[in-house]
Amino acid sequence: MTRLLIVRHGETEWNTEGRIQGHTNSKLSSRGVRQAQALTKRLAPWKIDAIYSSDLTRAMETIAATAKGHKLSAQPRVELREKGFGEWEGQTIADVSSRYPELWKRYHGERELDTPIPGGESWSEVQTRVLGVLKEILETNPNDATIAIVGHGAALRPILLDAMQAPLTCLPRISLDNASLSIVEYKPPHGGRLLLLNDTSHWDGVKA
Repeated sequence: MTRLLIVRHGETEWNTEGRIQGHTNSKLSSRGVRQAQALTKRLAPWKIDAIYSSDLTRAMETIAATAKGHKLSAQPRVELREKGFGEWEGQTIADVSSRYPELWKRYHGERELDTPIPGGESWSEVQTRVLGVLKEILETNPNDATIAIVGHGAALRPILLDAMQAPLTCLPRISLDNASLSIVEYKPPHGGRLLLLNDTSHWDGVKA
């Protein structure tokens, strides 16, 4: 069976400022760097056969040391990028809630998945591109491979939903913390099975 190690990027400077990132790059914070180091230690004992990452800086930086330790190169995939937030990117949550009160209420308060974000992506568009690259990854690697997939909270959750055969409406029910590890197994023809969700035990001792 194929085993997927699902990793969200470490904390970024914009995370600490409460800014919406989307497709915009933001460097890891000092805490995010330490989280990535803790993740590297966590993944060191694993035999990892391939690493695929969002091409955004925060994801590539998070997995860089792990890739080096396993003598691999992280393969960047634009399809693993965060959800595009259009005009909201770079703005703080306070800014967005003030400038777009009704949309923010629908998106964040009422969790409406079809809330239109000006210039941004829909959740169905994110799901389509992410599951498309997941299919490619599963088809181009051996059935017994262990593969790390590194990305973002919004982009990784559709993979977890797919493993559980859960609808997109369940997406708000899943949370992924910075530098968290989730594990999914795929065994043809039975599809995916979620083994671990949002585990942060490797960095619980990382100081703020």
